[in-house]
Amino acid sequence: MPPSGQPRPNILLAVSGSRLDLEMVQVACNLSRRVKSKLYVVHVLEVPRTLPLDANMAEESRQADAILTKVEDAAAKLKCTLESEIIQARDVAQTLVDEAEDRHVGLIMLAMQRREKYGKFYLGTTIPAVLASARCRVWVIRDALEGENVPSFAEPLTR
Repeated sequence: MPPSGQPRPNILLAVSGSRLDLEMVQVACNLSRRVKSKLYVVHVLEVPRTLPLDANMAEESRQADAILTKVEDAAAKLKCTLESEIIQARDVAQTLVDEAEDRHVGLIMLAMQRREKYGKFYLGTTIPAVLASARCRVWVIRDALEGENVPSFAEPLTR
């Protein structure tokens, strides 16, 4: 762990298979290159409490592997080096916070799609828990509203 007061340069990008993943990896790659940091990409498979933590979740693991392959391919096109991992856990938020601590991360990057619950904007449970518990900075990027034609926020960073 870096001594107190020392910068924590590494970046942790959480991916979920959303349409924002590839844009997020562009932003994360550009930022990690700019600040000369390591980039970690994780996909957390949430294990239901009805299953043992080490349960064989073959279909979910295949999907997670496909998600990470897309992200790794996008990073390779940008000549960006990253470390990726699939983690099985009960609590996605706590896993992200623990990974950030273990990897000396100074920034956690999360993306979300706009959702509603009971007719109101809903942030879910993972993002508020990460915001509340992470010791480092947390960036949350919310996707544009459905049907809005918004250009990629990553494009200007790759020029």
